[in-house]
Amino acid sequence: IVDDMKSGILIRPKEIMEMVNALKFLLNHKSVQREYGNALHEKVTQKFNLENMISSILKVYEEIMPL
Repeated sequence: IVDDMKSGILIRPKEIMEMVNALKFLLNHKSVQREYGNALHEKVTQKFNLENMISSILKVYEEIMPL
């Protein structure tokens, strides 16, 4: 869901200093926090809305139980 440096900061597993640096960066850049939050909210509301979820579920049912 998160796009690196567009809607969040991705870090590699077990890379503590990457996490520390990402948190420091976000704490020092409030406008980036808002930008990432808005971008993530937009993506989630578009991709995971009720209409898309119902369509995906119906597609699965049609594949396993054709009419």
